[in-house]
Amino acid sequence: MSHFPFPPTTARLIQQERSRVENLGLLLDRYVPWGQGWAMGGKEKREILDEVVRRAESNAIQRLAGAHADRWSQRAEMLVDAHLFEANPEWRLVVGLGGTSVLETAMTLHRIYGLPLIPGSAIKGMARAYAELVGDEDTSQIETVFGPPPGSKEKKLRAGEVIFLDAVPLPPLCLEVDVMNPHYGEWYLKKHPAPGDYLSPVPVAFLTVARGTRFRFAVAARRSGQGEQVEKAAEWVKKGLEEMGIGAKTAAGYGFFQGSQ
Repeated sequence: MSHFPFPPTTARLIQQERSRVENLGLLLDRYVPWGQGWAMGGKEKREILDEVVRRAESNAIQRLAGAHADRWSQRAEMLVDAHLFEANPEWRLVVGLGGTSVLETAMTLHRIYGLPLIPGSAIKGMARAYAELVGDEDTSQIETVFGPPPGSKEKKLRAGEVIFLDAVPLPPLCLEVDVMNPHYGEWYLKKHPAPGDYLSPVPVAFLTVARGTRFRFAVAARRSGQGEQVEKAAEWVKKGLEEMGIGAKTAAGYGFFQGSQ
């Protein structure tokens, strides 16, 4: 199928290590083989993603996901007025799709464990967007929870009273490969004067988190005495997940959650 562009002995050692690795991030970012002729087409990329999906089903990665979620929960519960809850995607979820990757598409993974996660910064941004666009709360409470927005008239910006943690997956972790079909690639690349249905679509495979995977979320107070703000932030997060979605391709139905509890 593919190879590593190294001397034969080095390439064999890398291939042996790759066959044993249990970190999805290494498979997607570091141990990526290339096709013949220093080229990687859609078929080779799809094979790599399919392999990552199979590896994610292994007992080792499922145990890792469970152990990581347990440690994460223990740390989260030690925070002030912590509010933990779980929810699962209605369909599929992909966060970080446009990240830098030799495979053209990406997914946000834990830097150490290689497990999918939803960054706390993304959760905070979604919750603030929900509070400002959908909620009927006054501006003062929003700024108390999140802090003043960029460009605020306040001379000194300050942090909000609520902390938003990264959301982590619970076993069974399930990944799926999906495909998008850009129809006007030649026009985007300025290889054709105009877009049209006579241009051939170019399938692009990408990795997603499947519907059956539950995530654990947490928000907490930065200091004591802010329990009410924490509960309000948790409400915004839950409603934002259900009504606005999070991650990429929400307009196509990705990233909407259900079953918050």
